[in-house]
Amino acid sequence: MNSVPLPVSSESPIANLDTDVLVDVFSYLHPLDLLTVRQTCQSLNRLTYTRSLWINAVKAINPLSPALPAANPLTSLSTSELEALALRPYRFSKNILQKEPQVKAVKVISCPPEENVYSRLHKLLPGGRWLLRADNKGSLKLFDLHGDASQLDCVSELMIDGEITDVQAQVNPNGTTAAILVCSLSRLDVPPHPERMTVVTLDLSRPIPAFNEIASPPHVDDFGRVQCGTLRGDLVATTSTSGSVLIWNWVEESWIEIVDAGRRARHADLRVKFTGDDSVTTFDMMGGHAKTYPIPPLLPREKEERPQQVMIQPQGKPIGKSTGIFSCMIQSPEDTDVAILASARQVAFIGPNTTTNEPGETTFDIALQIPWTRSYLSSAHKAVASRTIDGSLVVMANSSSQHGEPLEIHVLRASNGKGSSIFNVPLPWIVPPTGPTAWKVAACPIAGTVCMINPAGDVHVFDFAL
Repeated sequence: MNSVPLPVSSESPIANLDTDVLVDVFSYLHPLDLLTVRQTCQSLNRLTYTRSLWINAVKAINPLSPALPAANPLTSLSTSELEALALRPYRFSKNILQKEPQVKAVKVISCPPEENVYSRLHKLLPGGRWLLRADNKGSLKLFDLHGDASQLDCVSELMIDGEITDVQAQVNPNGTTAAILVCSLSRLDVPPHPERMTVVTLDLSRPIPAFNEIASPPHVDDFGRVQCGTLRGDLVATTSTSGSVLIWNWVEESWIEIVDAGRRARHADLRVKFTGDDSVTTFDMMGGHAKTYPIPPLLPREKEERPQQVMIQPQGKPIGKSTGIFSCMIQSPEDTDVAILASARQVAFIGPNTTTNEPGETTFDIALQIPWTRSYLSSAHKAVASRTIDGSLVVMANSSSQHGEPLEIHVLRASNGKGSSIFNVPLPWIVPPTGPTAWKVAACPIAGTVCMINPAGDVHVFDFAL
């Protein structure tokens, strides 16, 4: 770029600045501020179309969704496409905070017939391009939603031993690799243990991403309970029926078992979540009790031995009982300490209490507890929780219950536990003749994309970044 002064009024301080200097200054602006600059004068308007500005704007979203640039190769996008990509997270956030959010039907991608498949789980990876699907036959598949095909085309597949019951995924800071925690039930003819956790990596840096099965911890009598594991970085946490917590480092092959030094819960129905930088919190589904434990140093894993037990006194005080019993935990974003517990009739946001804690104390409390109006959430797989770029926590669930009615998404939004609202968003195109409650939701707020998947596996793609 030639360094020439802009043709502006001599009274303006920017009259003596070269264009390359201004472009460098503009690179630090918020994407929405660039749009404001565009409206000032013709000279600055032209500069806001500089390609490097919008490449930087897309990369600036990286901490919230590292896979956004990886899922959309920047070198192949035009300046207008880069601008649209950088603005999508803000448009989604603004739209979802309106009283009546707008939604646009994009396309329907049909699923080819599959024999003996009666259960499917879906995760829309950060970036909004790759849809992860797991089924009861142990198949883990990846689909590209950016293609033009009218039928789902599997770009990568991996077979897992047994029936997959839960899937969690996260993307590394560079957006090049996804780590996927797969919980499965081994088939009856495969001894000796029925439950298994497997960590799979997905190479997103390749033109066609590829799966790679990494590791599975050896079975421990009362650990590895399906749908009770959680993943953060190199660590996996799961609970036991006796109330203890297993922490496993799947990269370094080390682990530890945390035992409550106080009162232990027998046959407890617990869920676990990583909280803070170096702790885990267990949540009792029979009333929402929360206990936080610091993560001790992990020890090398011995293949035939149980992990060493470490007795730890929980931090803080357990919260009091809530007004109900919960059936599932909706996986919340890893950058928040808020846990989301749900049942057929209510949903509760449980987060750290920052007002009453003493130094060194971690206390959890129910920030919000709200009854569902129409949604009957029996499984966490029918809902998705996401964090918008402005920090709001959004839960989406299928709320349709009557045959022949238009399908709707039931949206609950909250901001730091200080307020919430619930509303239904009618979805164009869809009037399910039967089984509306069986539709599942997958979403990526950073990309502004929401998918509804019917029982046959067909994917309906909607745009909320309007």
